[in-house]
Amino acid sequence: MTVNMKKAYLKHSPQKILPPPPPLELPEWIRGNRVIHRQLPGSEYFLGCDVWYDTLCDEDRQKLWKNYYNGSLVVKGKRGVYIDWEGNEWPLYPGAFLQHLPEKYHILRRDNGRDWCECCIWLPLNYYEAAVAMGIIDPDVPVSYPGVDLGLIEKFRRYQLQFEQTNMTQINKVVLAFFDFFEELRCRAHMHVPRNPHQEMIEEIQERLSGDFDQEIDINQLIAKYPASPSNLRRMFRKYVGCSMAEFRLARRMDMAAHYLVEHGLPIKEVALLVGYSDRYAFSKQFKKVKGLTPKEYVRQYSQWE
Repeated sequence: MTVNMKKAYLKHSPQKILPPPPPLELPEWIRGNRVIHRQLPGSEYFLGCDVWYDTLCDEDRQKLWKNYYNGSLVVKGKRGVYIDWEGNEWPLYPGAFLQHLPEKYHILRRDNGRDWCECCIWLPLNYYEAAVAMGIIDPDVPVSYPGVDLGLIEKFRRYQLQFEQTNMTQINKVVLAFFDFFEELRCRAHMHVPRNPHQEMIEEIQERLSGDFDQEIDINQLIAKYPASPSNLRRMFRKYVGCSMAEFRLARRMDMAAHYLVEHGLPIKEVALLVGYSDRYAFSKQFKKVKGLTPKEYVRQYSQWE
């Protein structure tokens, strides 16, 4: 750790600098760039909710930082450094939350390529200024260390889906959701969040539910082997992940289906079989329930993003 890093830590106490966590096994949906920018009604500005995976285009994004705020949670990466406008160096690794502040010069040095991933939210100046006034965003702390876990990543995913599907005339709902996410990161960075005693079990269950999609899994049998009571474990799973085990497995199954559709270009009938559906129409119904679009519509929309 350099002298400048230590100065930054001391200057911005009392936030806790957490040690780099062990690598997370990222869910399938996050393993690819997913850039969603939507223009505000009657405005030239946009809101954004992105996943940056693989190469990060810092030079392109630098042009936007004059009129926008960007908050990015690192969820995967080995090493990086953020050098702020005062020359302080902040280490970047999974669990670090870095802020690209309007009119503030900074330098980023980090691994590019497939060893780096960030979840990002873009705000135009007026929303950024409102968040600062409310104490949700602290512009004096360019990097904080809230930590990261699968529950936080899943929460970001829900916000991204909400943002993608919400009518832009109801934009305030989306902005408030983004503010909630920033507020949670701020609170996590300023206090130690005790590890849930069931967390390891829950993460193991998530992993078991995230594979073998061509087979049926009996959730009752799956959780019976754990020391916690099934009802308590189900309750803790919902609290930690934000949905039931069945909903989680369905979402992961449809994430894999979407991956087969857009990354491999497989026909819908074949994808249905790969994720455990012998009936193409039953598969399409469940896909639309989760993704908000039929498989055909999803592929068409993805091609427009590309």
